[in-house]
Amino acid sequence: MSIVFNSSFDPFRGLELFPANGARKPLAPAYDLVAQGEHNFKLALAVPGYAETELSLTVDDGTLIVRGEPKQSEESASDGLKWIRRGISHNAFEQRFALAEHVQVKSANLANGVLEIELERVIPEALKPRTIAIGKATVPADRSISQAA
Repeated sequence: MSIVFNSSFDPFRGLELFPANGARKPLAPAYDLVAQGEHNFKLALAVPGYAETELSLTVDDGTLIVRGEPKQSEESASDGLKWIRRGISHNAFEQRFALAEHVQVKSANLANGVLEIELERVIPEALKPRTIAIGKATVPADRSISQAA
């Protein structure tokens, strides 16, 4: 078996997951950002196993903060199950996204383990380009060009 190395290979990828004290840093969910036109975007985060009540969205000073706080049910704590492998992460997480100027969160929807967040860039009227009509300058009837000079 051979391993192909390419320019995207990073031998230190994931090293930050294991701090010096040995505690594992929780992984943030994978996400996609899709442009849906010039001013509309969709941010999709993979959050399998999370209920709507376990997720929260906050916008603070131009930063979108997505948090996941799984609720430990009494049933799962006392059911006596012994996990052999738990590959689907269901840990607390916090993911931050810096929003560009004039970008607003319009809505959020959770379906099939994907949290979709609709974003829209809303440019204020004062900042939008405007067209200025070019017309002839009018000289008042009581002033002629020779008087103005």
